Amino acid sequence: MLFVFGSNSLLASQKLQEIKKHFFDRFDQSHLNFDEIEFEKNLEASSLASKINNPPFLSEKRLIVLRNVLSGLTKKDAKPWLKILENVPDYTILVFIDDASDDDFKKTEIGKTFVGQKDVYLYPFNDLTLHELFALGKKIAKESNFAISDDLLKMLLEKTGNDPWMVQNEIAKLSAYCTSRACQKSDLEFVGRHEFHDSMFAFLDALSSKNKQKTFVLLEEQRRHDPDDFFLWVMLMRQVKLLLGISEYLSNHPGAGKEEIAGALGQPPFVVQKTLPFVKKFQTNKLFSLYASMLGADKALKHSQIAPHILVEKLVFGLLNA
Repeated sequence: MLFVFGSNSLLASQKLQEIKKHFFDRFDQSHLNFDEIEFEKNLEASSLASKINNPPFLSEKRLIVLRNVLSGLTKKDAKPWLKILENVPDYTILVFIDDASDDDFKKTEIGKTFVGQKDVYLYPFNDLTLHELFALGKKIAKESNFAISDDLLKMLLEKTGNDPWMVQNEIAKLSAYCTSRACQKSDLEFVGRHEFHDSMFAFLDALSSKNKQKTFVLLEEQRRHDPDDFFLWVMLMRQVKLLLGISEYLSNHPGAGKEEIAGALGQPPFVVQKTLPFVKKFQTNKLFSLYASMLGADKALKHSQIAPHILVEKLVFGLLNA
């Protein structure tokens, strides 16, 4: 029984992905012996029991991930759950993931019952110190092949505060903007000034609804708010990539929630939540074709072979037909 918890949901999510990868590599390459359950108030303990006690298929082990059970389960409802959890068969691995703090975890009925028992492992991920946050930023930049100096990274962290998801998101934006060159102070200032305006989400809604007139009205509104078409191109390209990533993940994991998708794609949960309503409105094969053509267009743009406003409008037409 493994408990992954704490306010640092980015590192907790990464730990969960590590656990899942280890399980799939060692026990279940077919992914037939894996379940992920999101806690809901009407979730019956008996439904969990059937999954826990179901023997694995052509494997030694079964893995079940339980999200938000620790913080969601009330004291009065805990008894049947505890009875089931006290009799988990050896072939079932349970992983609890939750944003409960150390203190809150220890106060939960499950925490009070199982902490200190044999084969129970705790993985707390709490708020980072400034030194740890800086180290995380360096790690994310390195994994993204993104060159940023220590001084510029410190400036970036002043903007993000102690929010690992925001650190990852801002580095991703800068990396997309700078492409293969090292980040400069002017890049940091430029990208910091340019954020998605609220009209962008209305713009995406019009796109997904294939409303051409409204789409182009809202595109002009976005341009009035931020007239830089190059940055708009970069952000739209990231959005198409995200739509494609979520669409692919859902095709392989029907019913997956925002937390699971965010962890798998390395995206902040709030970004996934805002993007999910648009995913079903685009055809995955057309998104694939569109993104492939965008990669070539992006290369031409970076070499100043085509004006950014032309690419933006071509992309919009492509999305209207996706």
